[in-house]
Amino acid sequence: MTNKEACRKYDNSLKGKTVRQKYRKSKKGKEASCRGYQKYHKTNLIKIKETWRRAKLKYKYGISVDEYNKKLDAQHGLCDICFKPTLHKRLGVDHNHKTGQVRGLLCNGCNSVVGYSKESIVILQEAIRYLKKYGRLIK
Repeated sequence: MTNKEACRKYDNSLKGKTVRQKYRKSKKGKEASCRGYQKYHKTNLIKIKETWRRAKLKYKYGISVDEYNKKLDAQHGLCDICFKPTLHKRLGVDHNHKTGQVRGLLCNGCNSVVGYSKESIVILQEAIRYLKKYGRLIK
């Protein structure tokens, strides 16, 4: 019996029971909803994360992991704005919110700047003017 089947069997055994009976707390304080799934999740965490990543790239941005990797290779693993590598996280997919077109891969900081500026060139130019005015522009 697979873990998925074990979870279904467990869930079926809970039909007709109250919420309190379904979600009794174990001695360790964790919910005892499906031990089989918890064990499966713990042993296959990397596989599950990769599956979610693949689904998110396809659903949210319309690209595959191969397309992401091609863009990453084309950018030499660097952010498309600040040209710095990310040490622990992957580069985020930057896309046009109106058309959905993928533009490039950005680090979290640069992607936030583009997002908070509402993708407006005028706002970004005004931010540059402001930084120049106070002598804080770093090249």
